[in-house]
Amino acid sequence: MFTRIFSATVNKAMKMEAQEIIDEAILQVKDLPGFLLLQYLEGEDDLIVITTWSSSEAMDAYANSALAKEIHSRLAPYLHGQPAIRSYAVKTNINGMW
Repeated sequence: MFTRIFSATVNKAMKMEAQEIIDEAILQVKDLPGFLLLQYLEGEDDLIVITTWSSSEAMDAYANSALAKEIHSRLAPYLHGQPAIRSYAVKTNINGMW
């Protein structure tokens, strides 16, 4: 498994607009090949989106897709500066929720 983490500082006055874009994106991303999990974390003035993929190829396909570029460009007006985007290989996964 592979995880991609997108983190950004949000303009507080436009947080709801950013949330709407993310909500729409979730509906599209969840149906992509290799998609396993998406977590959206919201802080007072920041947000983190964590996606987990079955393979590095699936993660890279999303990262380089027109959809990812569209999501980032739609979010850009609501963010302070550039988002940080990092990718990781998942070495351990313990899930006590299911």
